[in-house]
Amino acid sequence: MMKLSDKRGQPLTSLVLKPVYLHSEVFIPQKMPQILNSWDMTTTFVVSTYLASCASTAAAGGPAAITYLVLVGLTFFVPCLIATAQLGQMYPHEGGLYNWAHHAIGGYWSFFAGFCAWFPGVLISSSLANLLVIYAAPLIYPPLLAQPWQQGIATCLVLVTTGILTLCSFRWVQNLINLLVIMMLLGTLLISIACILWLIRGHHSATIFTNWTDWRPRPDNIVMFGLLAFAYLGTEGPLNLAGEITRRSVIKRHLTWGGMLLGLIYICNTLAVLIVLGPRAASDPFALVNTVAIVLGKSFAIITATCLMASFLATILVYNYLYARLLFVASVDNRLPHSLSKLNKWRVPINAALVQTILACIVTLLLFNLPPF
Repeated sequence: MMKLSDKRGQPLTSLVLKPVYLHSEVFIPQKMPQILNSWDMTTTFVVSTYLASCASTAAAGGPAAITYLVLVGLTFFVPCLIATAQLGQMYPHEGGLYNWAHHAIGGYWSFFAGFCAWFPGVLISSSLANLLVIYAAPLIYPPLLAQPWQQGIATCLVLVTTGILTLCSFRWVQNLINLLVIMMLLGTLLISIACILWLIRGHHSATIFTNWTDWRPRPDNIVMFGLLAFAYLGTEGPLNLAGEITRRSVIKRHLTWGGMLLGLIYICNTLAVLIVLGPRAASDPFALVNTVAIVLGKSFAIITATCLMASFLATILVYNYLYARLLFVASVDNRLPHSLSKLNKWRVPINAALVQTILACIVTLLLFNLPPF
């Protein structure tokens, strides 16, 4: 510590610069198991960033969608990856953005940044749980979920189930995430195969790619930049678990491989939808499934839908434990009630995870039951 002096050279004993480290930086490495390797963090990165509706949304732009995917990737996604890698290497601590903001601009703003990162996680969990219900309904019994309040109840059941799973052994949950990501990649493979077979069988592309003016960004399609930038958001999320990785090299590796994998998935899915369905798929929430159904038939379409639902389930699980970690870290640092830092026998922050799940259920019930229908 450095002591300051006044104009007469007398020491100012009351003004002593305090260390800027947080208590969580010391507490968490001692209490939480360091079990996450490069593959674990890569799968966490992919599902926490992946936006299933990206392909159908992008289809509205025609060939320009591919241009924007590459353009946004180079001008937004890659700089985010570089900044995240740099900050993660400098401050490899639990809480990610919350911790980085503390070191950069102080405690007040770190809490505010942590809140801004945490609250959308509650909304996204609810949204994805509902998307899972929408996809599952046609496969189970469509009339059962005909009313909005029925969808709300079903969505809450999904949230409660995933919330309970989050409280289990973190190693077991992470293995489940890894399996679900493999299923998601299988779904992407089926979609890509459907696209290739569509062309091999002599069908024409539903989108004309030979008119080069359609590839150019224009004032009437510039909105695609913002829509696709949203699909690349969330590079910093997995580093909420930075205190639980096996070694520091995991940070750069998962960002490198996860970034390339995510970009490849987006390109493959978008091209497949554009070639088989065309821009009309922009309003179809089942565009990826219908792409496979048209080419490979109903059986493979059901497999694809199951793989997509696996990705939704994986994302809900990941959001549960990623953003519960923010509540946990803030509690350890005495910025939230101490009860949120309680760990169960598997070293999982049980109260933080429960609060995350309860809030998501409350938001869901409000959205599906209060408004008039």
